[in-house]
Amino acid sequence: MTLGALDHPSRTDLITHIAAMGLLIVVGLTGFVLHVDLNLIGSGAIVLERFIRGAPFMAPLLFANMGMLGLIALLDPAERGVEAP
Repeated sequence: MTLGALDHPSRTDLITHIAAMGLLIVVGLTGFVLHVDLNLIGSGAIVLERFIRGAPFMAPLLFANMGMLGLIALLDPAERGVEAP
C-alpha cells in the first residue's frame, strides 16, 4: 500500500484505496460463503469432519480483515469531543 508513503494523498488516491479495501472485503466474504458451501453435503447438512478436513472456511476472512484494517487506517487519530477529567 503506497497510500501511507504519500505526504498529501489526493482525493483520487483515497477513493482508489477505499475501493480496493471494499473489494478485499467482498472477495473475503464471497470466499467464506463458497468454502462453507463446499463443506456442506448435498442435503445441506453440517458434517463436522468436513469442516475440519475440508476447505478452510476461515481463511478467506483474512481478506475481509485486511480490508477492514485498511479502512480503519483512514480514520483520524485525533479524538474529538472527549474532555479530559
